[in-house]
Amino acid sequence: MKELFRTAFAKPQYIFLLTVTLITSLLFTFAGQLEMFSLGVVAKKGPDFFELFSPLKNNELTNDSSVSKKMLEERFQALDINHDGVVTQADTEAFLTEHKKAGLINSGMNFVNRL
Repeated sequence: MKELFRTAFAKPQYIFLLTVTLITSLLFTFAGQLEMFSLGVVAKKGPDFFELFSPLKNNELTNDSSVSKKMLEERFQALDINHDGVVTQADTEAFLTEHKKAGLINSGMNFVNRL
């Protein structure tokens, strides 16, 4: 193993190639994540029903696989800002921005949705 490291770091050309390889690998990893993010932006149709009407805990939406009628009515009242019986996509996006978990991906998606 020592011989391998001595050979790898023996000449400046080898160190340069090792550095270029390491940086290129990191950039490819970053590019893959950006590709997944862009596909998510393109494919996003809107909030999921269970995501939108899931219960709130600590002012954040939780994942739940069932929604009761009471929860549906309470969330509709929270979404209906103008109290006119109609909820728009802008209302739901504002609600999700306020109550969704904050993270780098979610922040980026919220920024793209506001554009």
